[in-house]
Amino acid sequence: MNRKNVTAVLVRGLGWLAVSLVASWAIMLLWWALLSPSGDGAKTLEIVVPEGTAAAVAEGRPAPFIPTSLSLAKGGSLRVINNDVVEHDVGGYQVPAGRTVTFKANATGTGTLTCTIHPSGYLSLDLTERPSLASTILPTLLLGVPAGIALAVVVAIAGKLNLDDEELVHAG
Repeated sequence: MNRKNVTAVLVRGLGWLAVSLVASWAIMLLWWALLSPSGDGAKTLEIVVPEGTAAAVAEGRPAPFIPTSLSLAKGGSLRVINNDVVEHDVGGYQVPAGRTVTFKANATGTGTLTCTIHPSGYLSLDLTERPSLASTILPTLLLGVPAGIALAVVVAIAGKLNLDDEELVHAG
């Protein structure tokens, strides 16, 4: 193979690598935009405390239909609607019977809140923040580089075979 052919193969290979990197980054940007928490504060999680919850907790039974852990984006809100006949405490916020309290998540991290809605007395809370755009770089490289190399190899092999439709018809 002469120098001109080697250069052409390298240029084609780099082209396929670039195509796969761009496609991979597009996938990662889609993930970043759609699947990671936005932190825009628009999302509000709602917990409805049904009547009889305090009695169930006093007997050691789990609170009906109330999660023991929540995940909320930074800037989002947690609304607690207390339909029970007694006041409940959620993370230091008193929620009187028949009332609704909404509080905003202004921090990030994972923690445990005091919670009289659960027999354990606690509610796990994970406050997340949208990852930076730079977090798409590593997955792009991990997906794009092997895909680009594989595409370049397949194209190079197909070019070496140099089969056209007529040769395939006569071979069969």
